[in-house]
Amino acid sequence: MSTWTSDELDRIGGAEELEIASLRRDGTLRNPVTIWVVRRGDDLYVRSVNGRTSSWLRGARARHEGHIEADGVKKDATRSTPPTARSTTDMPRASSTASSVRKRGQPR
Repeated sequence: MSTWTSDELDRIGGAEELEIASLRRDGTLRNPVTIWVVRRGDDLYVRSVNGRTSSWLRGARARHEGHIEADGVKKDATRSTPPTARSTTDMPRASSTASSVRKRGQPR
């Protein structure tokens, strides 16, 4: 199991975007998709633009494994690897984090 360093968390959490690819049933990676990421403490939260019907999110929820890349960090991730990359729909305080994720896409 891989671990996450403070530097990796800082770089991923500070990135505008994250590339995420979930695993297919046959164990190969899907094509990566670009999404916004928000860091809350030692957790990373992502939001699927297409909701729960998105193929990458369905794959991630079914197999709990995937690969992420952001700001030079390339990491295989699993649900058991702290921190957990979670969909904002899985959070008790989803509205706050969802709002933070949406702000990533607004012009500055």
